[in-house]
Amino acid sequence: MPGTDSFQLQASPERDERGEPVPPSLESFQRIFDRDARVPGIRLVDATWVSAWRVNVRMATRMREGRVFLAGDAAHVHPIAGGLGMNTGIQDAAELGRTLVAALTGPGGEEVLDRYEAVRLPVVADVLADTAERYERVTEAVRTPGRGTEVGMTRSQPPAGA
Repeated sequence: MPGTDSFQLQASPERDERGEPVPPSLESFQRIFDRDARVPGIRLVDATWVSAWRVNVRMATRMREGRVFLAGDAAHVHPIAGGLGMNTGIQDAAELGRTLVAALTGPGGEEVLDRYEAVRLPVVADVLADTAERYERVTEAVRTPGRGTEVGMTRSQPPAGA
C-alpha cells in the first residue's frame, strides 16, 4: 500500500479435497504465496484484513416502481473490470434528474417518468456484459505467467449500436 510497509495480496482461494473454497487465513495466503510467487524466505505476518471476495453481477429488472426510482449500486452491480461503476451511477443520477425535471415542468406525466428506465436499463445491461466479459478475460490471462490485468483494458466487442 503506497506510503506504508504493507502489501496487498489477492488470490483465488485454495480448495479442499471436495473442491470447496478454504476459508481465508494468513496460513492459506502463505501457502498460495509460496506456491505462486516462488520467492523463498518471505513470511506473511500481521495481516490487518483477511477476507473472501466474490464477483457480483446483478441488475434490477426495473428501475422504477411508482414513485420509487433506483440508481447506481441499488440498481446494478458488476465486476470491477473496466472501472465503470461510479460513472454508471452518476449517469443514472443525471438521467433521473433530467427525467424528474421533464415530469415536473412539462406534459407527459407517467410516460415521462417511464423514460428513465427505458433509457438506463439498456445502458446498464451493456456495462454489465462488458465488465463481466473483461473480468473473464483477466481471470483467464493471469493464469499465464507474465500476463496481467492489462488484457481487460480493451473491449473484445464494439458496444451495441456502434
